[in-house]
Amino acid sequence: MLQQDLQYFIENRAEHLAIVHLTRRQDLSIQRMDDRDRGLDLLVTIQNKGVSTGKMFGINVKAKDAAIKDITDRSQFPIQKGIHYYQDLPFPACVFFFTMEDDRGYYQWLKYPLLANQTSETEERDRWYPLDDNALEQIVKAIAAWYNAKQYSLA
Repeated sequence: MLQQDLQYFIENRAEHLAIVHLTRRQDLSIQRMDDRDRGLDLLVTIQNKGVSTGKMFGINVKAKDAAIKDITDRSQFPIQKGIHYYQDLPFPACVFFFTMEDDRGYYQWLKYPLLANQTSETEERDRWYPLDDNALEQIVKAIAAWYNAKQYSLA
């Protein structure tokens, strides 16, 4: 029972850390998903001057209690992604991973916003990056560019 309580605390705290990171930006609206055990924990919508643009992405939030010693060591990130589930989403998705020991955040693409002129997202998807304001800027730019290219191709 104590282990379940600790795991619940870690997961809940990680979700709050994700929301703290995301709400640093004025152009993002965050919605918690009801059934988080099935995939996405947060649905994020990009806004323009407080109005939804319809450009959204999903976030799966994960955590562990110890700090990450080496960001390139995959064994430090005990995540079972179920990548096929995310590939069927109609929008991009990331996993945000937080360590409770030092509150550091990392992210990895689950479904990369691949543009028509790009050939592969494998390198982007399989790599962990530190999650900070600059990384969040890059995530939002990549997603906005993906939606803009998608709208342009439909016109």
